[in-house]
Amino acid sequence: MVSTTLKFGGRIIEELSQKIPSSLFALNELIKNSYDAFSPDVVITIVPSKLMVKISDTGNGMSEEEIHSLFHISKSTKKYGNEICQNGITRIIQGSKGLGFLSAFKFGDEVEWKTCKNGIRSTFSVQKADLINKDDVLSTKKIKPYVSECENSQLFYVIYNSAKGQINFFHKGELIDQTPFSIDRTDYSIDIDLVIFLFGKGKSARTISNLHKRLHDNALYPLIYVNKNLFNNTNLFDPDLLRKRSSGSSLPQMIGRVLILSQNKKMEFNSDRTFFVENNITKSIVSNLQKLNETIQIRGSELKNQLKSNPSSSLTGKAFPNDENKVIKNKPASILIDRKKNIKFSIPSEQIDLSEYIYSVKDSNGNDVNKNNVKISIDNFEINNNILGALEEPSEMEVVFRYEDSVTGLVSASIYLFFEKKLSNISGNKEDKSLFTIQSASDYTIKIGTVSSIIYAIDKLYSLREKDGYLPLIACSIRSIFEISQDKLIRTHRFLFPQLKIQSYIPEAKREMKDKLLGNIIHIILLIKKNPKLSTKIAEKLDISYSTFSNSLNVDEFKTAVKYSHIGAHQSTKFLSKPKIEVCADSCGLFAVICDVLINMDKKDINDLNIVRIDAHDINQCFVG
Repeated sequence: MVSTTLKFGGRIIEELSQKIPSSLFALNELIKNSYDAFSPDVVITIVPSKLMVKISDTGNGMSEEEIHSLFHISKSTKKYGNEICQNGITRIIQGSKGLGFLSAFKFGDEVEWKTCKNGIRSTFSVQKADLINKDDVLSTKKIKPYVSECENSQLFYVIYNSAKGQINFFHKGELIDQTPFSIDRTDYSIDIDLVIFLFGKGKSARTISNLHKRLHDNALYPLIYVNKNLFNNTNLFDPDLLRKRSSGSSLPQMIGRVLILSQNKKMEFNSDRTFFVENNITKSIVSNLQKLNETIQIRGSELKNQLKSNPSSSLTGKAFPNDENKVIKNKPASILIDRKKNIKFSIPSEQIDLSEYIYSVKDSNGNDVNKNNVKISIDNFEINNNILGALEEPSEMEVVFRYEDSVTGLVSASIYLFFEKKLSNISGNKEDKSLFTIQSASDYTIKIGTVSSIIYAIDKLYSLREKDGYLPLIACSIRSIFEISQDKLIRTHRFLFPQLKIQSYIPEAKREMKDKLLGNIIHIILLIKKNPKLSTKIAEKLDISYSTFSNSLNVDEFKTAVKYSHIGAHQSTKFLSKPKIEVCADSCGLFAVICDVLINMDKKDINDLNIVRIDAHDINQCFVG
């Protein structure tokens, strides 16, 4: 006999008795060990005369090293819920705590284990007390399949598979109804097989096996299995759910099984494995089981009432279907879109993997379909690699996902994607929404004190309901921002702006450049456009892409903005409107931050850029054509 030491704290046995609430569940823990060892069957022998329970299987045995490891209770090498394969057979690991084999102490004071691996037999035991002798009594009982219980009183046989998304009702072996029911998660599945009874006068559930009856009230209930392991809970799928709400919709006389499968690491239980530890996935399971229970009972009650309308036929009878009647009709194939994914993007955008918008694809048999079988098109043009390239201009597009099912044909789903300019505030106070914005990834705070104060004041006025009455004042204030910004820039870096001879201008340029403010603004914008290195520096400071910044330097738009601001000061205010003010503010805001950045650049840094200054020819080009 192999000798080894048992290494665990003295409180383990006490903890074990708390975690294993009954002999039934202690027995289940031992059966789980056989299951994990890939035994095809388990033989349980009870010898009352010797107060002995013998559990034997033909699964994988243990080596001496594994026996020593087994007695180190601090951890288990098993990972609950993971799939393991052997000789083409796949099983879901049931053990995880490293305590399963100690469940044998629920039955007695002495436990002996016998095992064999690679031809080497090993026996090890733990003794706690002497034994008492009694006469041998040996009995066996074959458990009847639940689908054969009280066949004459069966109303429905109900099956549900979450992958297929429908509840199937069988009456007297015939499929009579298919009710859609889908769950919104893919990290667990639910399978249900139920027999629903309708006991007539003089009939009852008395002959149904106690295995399907609750201990506290002897009522029928379906057994719950989590990853194929019996789960000691009578509330997850409570047959009495609707009794207090509506007796007419209640079908509480049911037995069967409810199987939950999941490899999610958050599948956790309380200490005695009678309920889940509450988290996102377990709350979803509980909620969907309750909704499923309600749907089955309510729809089943409706079907029962329909069947009652035919008095010539008995309402009950063997509900379990023949094999040919279990064949389920095809249902529509489907493409589900992940509606939580972002559909609005700022330009310039990053590349987008459009396949990530596909939540799931199912064929007409309810099976999952690989996303690679889905064809994706944008505005009716099919793309090959599922990748949408970066966009630099505002746009809106329809993305269509198509899958051709071999039975039911084409199925499609679509979404719209929106690409917009990213607008950020220009303000002296970042917390306030501003009329003055730039196409930037971050807000910009003006450092010119007077300009910052004027922007703040304009924003306050424009936020009022009565802002229409202040439009002339706002226009004049915008003009003052133009004035102050260009004046301070030219005085700070006068070397950048040589005095140009008006005689060198063409007639159109002479006429426009009479407005000194407009002339200086045109001069500043042309200087930036003529020097790409300078444009790059400003774009970096403003957190704007170079292409976006270059496209915003439209001289005509600045000319229009200056003229709109001039209306408020010198012309009839009937030409002013909110749209004109907003257009004016856009150009004014951009001009103000450009000037602010240049003002705060060091003269040496500017000289390092080898600036090419503006001449009369550059000015004339603005007014040609």
